[in-house]
Amino acid sequence: MKLIRLAVAAAILALAPAVAEAQARFAVAVDVGAAAPLSTSAQRVVSFAPAASTSSGDANVPLLSDRRNDIGFRFAATAIISSLEVRYDFARLGWRGARVRCRGEEPATQAPDGEIEDADVAYDCSVPNEVVRYAGEDETALQMHALDVALRFYMRRRPAVTSGRDLTRLYALVGPGLVLTRAEDPELGPRLRPGVRLSLGGGAEVPVDRRVALTFGVRYMPAIVAGAASTSARANRAVAADRGVVAALFDVSHTVTVAAGVRVDFR
Repeated sequence: MKLIRLAVAAAILALAPAVAEAQARFAVAVDVGAAAPLSTSAQRVVSFAPAASTSSGDANVPLLSDRRNDIGFRFAATAIISSLEVRYDFARLGWRGARVRCRGEEPATQAPDGEIEDADVAYDCSVPNEVVRYAGEDETALQMHALDVALRFYMRRRPAVTSGRDLTRLYALVGPGLVLTRAEDPELGPRLRPGVRLSLGGGAEVPVDRRVALTFGVRYMPAIVAGAASTSARANRAVAADRGVVAALFDVSHTVTVAAGVRVDFR
């Protein structure tokens, strides 16, 4: 769990300067942009094979597939105290198909709550990794809500003496966060999954007034979220797919965001 230990250490580092600096500078910022997934959002998710890819005898055959997301929209609101930022971040990413990893060797049943009961199903994971699309993918999406805390490291630059205006402020940042994903799965309905993530990135603030600046930023955010099913079900599927214990409990995702916005200073 190196990512979790790193997130805790970053949180302690981020809170120290804010406590020590009594006359902290306060600002708020909002920005919008795009979120691009660098990996699948959920691994080895069970679902029934799409009707378009099955014969009449394979209608209830379960698949284990990695769900993939497309580039999506994101919005963030940030409170900044000196070099410490507290940020609410929202992203919505549509689906762009799933890559099949394993196929059930016999049919499965579906419980009244929507869960697929595949504990006794053997999986063949030597099948071709084809990409399939499920009905309803165009109308559903993965929603991500996050609360991040990060420490900004500003590059110290002297003001432009001749113009009397501040130069562009450049910074890097690092910090942990809590994330809650809501997957509107076209097959199984909504699924809530909590997790943690780390923010690494940087940006620029271009002053247009004494208290107002335009902002531009890029962030890389790896995240660990809880699995999309019960622990026992995930463990069975992990064994079938020859994956470890950690993979049975958690999914790891990687996302890059690019955004532009405005910052307003109050002190």
